[in-house]
Amino acid sequence: MTLRIFFLTGPIHSFFILTFTYLILLRPAFAQQHLQQGVSTDIRQNAVKVAPSVKVGPGVALPAPLQSDIKPYPSPQTSLVTNTIVNSEGVSQKAKAVTVLIRNISESGSGILIQHQGQVYTVLTAAHVVKAAPPFNIITPDGQSHDVSSADIKVVPGVDLAIIQFQSNKNYPVATVSSSQALSEGNIVFVAGFPLSTAAITQPVYNITEGKVTAYSNKPFADGYSIVYSNNTLPGMSGGGVFNQNAQLVGIHGRGDVDTKLESSSINSGIRIKTGFNLGIPIETFLRRAKELGLPINITIILSPTKPSNIEDDGVVAAALKAQQGNYNEAIAEISRAIQQSPKSARLFLARANYYAALGQVSAALQDLDQTILLNPNSELAYFMRGNYRSTNRDTVGAISDLSQAIKLNPQNLQAYTLRATLYVGQSDNNAAIADYTNMIRIDPKNALAYNMRAAMYWQQGNQKGAISDMTQLIAFNSADLQAYDNRAHFRKYSGDIPGAIADYTTMLKINPRHLVAYEKRASLKAEVNDISGAIMDYGDMIKESPQNTTGYMERASLYLKLKQFNAAILDYSKLIELQPFQLAWYSMRGSARESAGDKNGASADFKKVAELSLQKGDRAEYESWMERAKAVTK
Repeated sequence: MTLRIFFLTGPIHSFFILTFTYLILLRPAFAQQHLQQGVSTDIRQNAVKVAPSVKVGPGVALPAPLQSDIKPYPSPQTSLVTNTIVNSEGVSQKAKAVTVLIRNISESGSGILIQHQGQVYTVLTAAHVVKAAPPFNIITPDGQSHDVSSADIKVVPGVDLAIIQFQSNKNYPVATVSSSQALSEGNIVFVAGFPLSTAAITQPVYNITEGKVTAYSNKPFADGYSIVYSNNTLPGMSGGGVFNQNAQLVGIHGRGDVDTKLESSSINSGIRIKTGFNLGIPIETFLRRAKELGLPINITIILSPTKPSNIEDDGVVAAALKAQQGNYNEAIAEISRAIQQSPKSARLFLARANYYAALGQVSAALQDLDQTILLNPNSELAYFMRGNYRSTNRDTVGAISDLSQAIKLNPQNLQAYTLRATLYVGQSDNNAAIADYTNMIRIDPKNALAYNMRAAMYWQQGNQKGAISDMTQLIAFNSADLQAYDNRAHFRKYSGDIPGAIADYTTMLKINPRHLVAYEKRASLKAEVNDISGAIMDYGDMIKESPQNTTGYMERASLYLKLKQFNAAILDYSKLIELQPFQLAWYSMRGSARESAGDKNGASADFKKVAELSLQKGDRAEYESWMERAKAVTK
């Protein structure tokens, strides 16, 4: 496994989601990731790579300033369920107990247990989750699978909802339901469900994310959607529950925007990047339709008085529905109409800035962000978005200023710290970067990106103990973290602790006996401390695991020569010639080994082959030189 730090780059209109290493390590990587081809400065040699453009070790190659686009409104920072969420663990456990996985042979989604009568359980989900052909399976929280047929599924007309019933003699909890009418802009909500599987994680895993209500409209919109929230959701979570801070079900999650302009994920071609426009159906909408249709639902909640229509909420919801379909121009038109009626609404300008960003209209987006901040100087997201734009446009000073303001408004803003730290790195302000990475660890104590990058900064400053300590901490979190062992081994090597480095590579091989890099690096260190036989054994194991790998043969042959075991070296060079028959170096090396072994005719034949290949490449001088050597060796 190679630890990679991914930064999304490209045109601003290529709607992105900023993806950080901690998400890659702790959650499935569902989005297509693009590597930044930044300019880097390689200070010394032999650095261990943390990413294609980031090296950690005695030669630390650091990336140019992060040039990520702006995270589309209304998505603020991503939060894992255990990070900085009030009562998050309690909400997660209660939501998990009532969340089910719904799947058939080709697709999967999520649902919520809402009713238990006798041995009959009722699951509420989104209608599009069960649009595929039956049969379906309901996987309950205890892992049990329950078969359902088309007769067990009832689609609710007029809204994107359906109910599924299954029978079980087991006792499963059902969701506590509460009125969604109490929700308003800024309220914290949680979305629970089962994201689709990936190549790395072959089974859907329960996931819950925190976000805030962006808008709640009482107007009837298509398919019943009228709640917009900022939670980061993924395909497969459709049909899952929207919960309030008391773990009460207030809605059903149905839509998260998919930007069709972006390519599918390289990991799973069926998954596309999510942009953060999340839409849900209030629980009241379901209960009202169930009563009208006479569905067998016996749930009572106290309904709050209906709120009067709100221009801002209506505009945000209408625009989000357009954006969810990829109609960003129409989304802008919806917001613009709302702005005409409510010209001092900061969140409307913020929403429109996001849609302008989706279309790559940078100037318009910046104007709306400026207006947002003018109307609401406490708009954390506006500062973050503008800082991100300024970073993209290489206005580092302006970007740092905006990100600092976003952090001042919200000291828990993990994304702002991450981006600002990267800008500090680009300015070679290692102390400021270390401070930001330390704050990231304060917010998320298991943030792998922060530990890795802080270790890089420590190493640049000559703080070897700090760098090693950060890798040791990552290993404490995950004793099977191969990259942390690899990085620590590298730090130990250049700190003079060769035995410690060898021990780390040995541990890596215990975790993964087929880890070629660990064999190669351990062999190199053994050779460095004159354990030639041990190094030869490691190269031999490396060759067993990868018989086509030329490095193992080449390095082992050089060690055989050092031991004057010429025949063994000749065998390795012969294998290299078999693998790469037009590589001049292997013939010349085998010729030299044969010459040392006393096989003059064999050496002469190899030197003639080098001459022949040189002539084929048009190098007459080399041809004549090698022919002279071929003649000389037999005299």
